[in-house]
Amino acid sequence: MHNLSTIMFNEFDAKYSQSIPEYINATNDCHTNPIHAPEETEKAQLVNVVVPVRMKLAKDLIYWQGLPSLVSSDEDIRHFAFYILFKCLSRDSHKLDMYTKILACRSSDEC
Repeated sequence: MHNLSTIMFNEFDAKYSQSIPEYINATNDCHTNPIHAPEETEKAQLVNVVVPVRMKLAKDLIYWQGLPSLVSSDEDIRHFAFYILFKCLSRDSHKLDMYTKILACRSSDEC
């Protein structure tokens, strides 16, 4: 999943972003930012993120608010919304891939 989302992001980035400054920090706008989980494998292995993430999800509703931008009549707004969506998907799928591997490693005691 991570590989496909990264490919989608890279293709979209190459075609539409053209190094526009607003696009550089797009992950600041990800709706999953409130879920704090390390993005580096070494840090993730040292932290037990399952309980804090479950508590965060149970406590606060986290939802995506970008649909109006995706259907905007302004093409630049639509492009930026898709850019954010693909960038966040790529980042979050990387985390999912990494944490799945850590879980598999821990469950088999082969870490």
